[in-house]
Parts: sequence; structure tokens; C-alpha cells
Amino acid sequence: PGIVGTYAAGGRSVSQRDAEVAFVWDAQSPAQQLPVGPFQAQWQGKLLVRAPGKYRFYAQVQGQVEATLAKQPILAGQTDVGAPAKWISGPEVEFEYGEHPLVVAFQSTGQTARLKLYWSSESFALEPIPSGAYFLGEVHPEFEVVAQGKELFAAHRCNRCHQREHDPQSPPGPDLTHASYNLTEEGLERWLNS
Repeated sequence: PGIVGTYAAGGRSVSQRDAEVAFVWDAQSPAQQLPVGPFQAQWQGKLLVRAPGKYRFYAQVQGQVEATLAKQPILAGQTDVGAPAKWISGPEVEFEYGEHPLVVAFQSTGQTARLKLYWSSESFALEPIPSGAYFLGEVHPEFEVVAQGKELFAAHRCNRCHQREHDPQSPPGPDLTHASYNLTEEGLERWLNS
């Protein structure tokens, strides 16, 4: 499950797996690796339509959004610069059961940004699109490696010494002043690689 989100700001871009398209960035950067300020985002993947029928898509948006499902426009709208978030809705569109290609494009239009996707159908009322309905569409093994690396980086508090721009600093690690008395190079290497 999940959807591929690609974020761009300040001449840099980063891709990651997102559980769903539901974000309140306020005045924050959409990704720690990107600077604060205007940004664009695009999500690509598949959306599982669990039953055939007519669907309508909605968004709570602060910025500009366009979305297609199976190459059919399902949502488009924007807020003015500095305007608060608002609700928008798309046309009623009929879909068959199955996974359909989904593309969502977003651009911030002010100091704060927000995007949350919702849907309704003949068989259910307005609700957030659940994370279990999003699928990557393609295998992305690099996302698993990145996720594992992030976990290890956080667990070992690596950013105490190796801090990137916009990263909050980890709490201090244990004092290693006297660690060399009973520690071998092989033992340290084994511990770091485990």
C-alpha cells in the first residue's frame, strides 16, 4: 500500500512513499530535505475502486490541485494566495471495480498549504480516501531500503553529528569517553553493522 509522492522546492526534489494524500503542511516544508517556501508535489500510483459505480472526489485544499483517475479528470481547484483552505469537488464519474492509475498534482499558492482527498459513491457517504485504497503501482525496493536507513539513523541518533539542513537535532548519545578501554575495532564494526 501507499503512493509515490515527489516533492520539489528550491531547485531540489525528493520522492518517497506516502501512506495517503492527506497533509497539513501549514508553513512547513513538505519534506525535511527541502527548503521552506513555495513547492510542488505530485503523487502517482493506483487507487483501488472496491465496487463498480459512480464516484465523486473532493479535497480540502489550500493551494492548487488537479487529479485524474484512469486518465479521467476527477478534481481541479485552487485557493487564492493567502486564502484559507476550502472544499472543492469534482464531477461524478463512473468506474469499474479494480485498481486504476491515479495522478494528483499540487502546488502551494501561499505561506501555508494543505491537501486532503475524500470520496463518496452510491454505496457510501463522504469519507477520507483510506490508506488501504492506495497502491504504488510499481515495485520500489529503494523505498524499503530508505525506510530501513531512516529507522537506523534515528535509532542510533546519527544526526547528533551528521545533521542535514532542516533536521531537528537528536538527544545526545551516551558518553563514549571511556569506551575505547574495552572496545575493539572488530567489535565496534560488528555492532554498527548489526
